[in-house]
Amino acid sequence: MRRRAEQETPEVKAVLEKRERSDVRQDETLLTRLERELIREWEGKLQKVTALEMRVEETLFVLKDLAVLGIDED
Repeated sequence: MRRRAEQETPEVKAVLEKRERSDVRQDETLLTRLERELIREWEGKLQKVTALEMRVEETLFVLKDLAVLGIDED
């Protein structure tokens, strides 16, 4: 997921790379307010996508179980 986000938005990639630097890891105040907001927004979107991914996996599991039981509405 991160790779896709980085490819779609160069700003996110640049800020994430900056955040991984050792000096920034020790002192996040080296990030601007806008960079911190961008990271928060990106992390929020990532959490939402992860939750949706889990829901899809759960739905697939249920559908596979129904197929195993032979439930067919045709």
